[in-house]
Amino acid sequence: MKKLLLLSAISLLLVGCASKEQSLDDELLNPLFAVQYGDALAENLANLIINKDPLVEEKGIEEKIQKEIASAKVISRVGKERQNSGMWGNFVSEDDMVSGLALSLENTLYVSPDFDLRPLPQTHIYLTTVVDPRDVTFPDTSALDLGPIHSSFGAQTYAITGQNDASTFRTAVLFDPGFKKILGFAQLSKKE
Repeated sequence: MKKLLLLSAISLLLVGCASKEQSLDDELLNPLFAVQYGDALAENLANLIINKDPLVEEKGIEEKIQKEIASAKVISRVGKERQNSGMWGNFVSEDDMVSGLALSLENTLYVSPDFDLRPLPQTHIYLTTVVDPRDVTFPDTSALDLGPIHSSFGAQTYAITGQNDASTFRTAVLFDPGFKKILGFAQLSKKE
């Protein structure tokens, strides 16, 4: 009976996870993802031509590849333009618990595809006006809890709700309220 209940719980969890999958179009809304995807797609397609892949010998394929390369470059360029209009920074931590980028843009916080976190059970992502969250008792009065992290790995998107001007926030913070531990933070600023 216990095994049946466990299997049922796992099945429900997997169904719940599957329903949260995003389409490529959804993922491309994240400028950090779009740049990485566009660059990788353009490079992989160009390598088909450079390496004289047999596929390229088929009539019309090289022209199709060239069009796809141009589209991939547009995806990357638009992603870079959007990144540059936001505020972003690298996640850092004292004990290498996190790596990746955060980007605040248009009332949304984006996390990069290379995001990697050694999580604690209740890790949430916050925004704060404080530059270094280690300098205050966190969460401070300006801290806005965006909710639990979606995943310990990869690109993610969080809505910044209830704020007229999200640009007042200076730092994205990964914090476990149960253990009262800051796992890492990214100081956000305009790219120069």
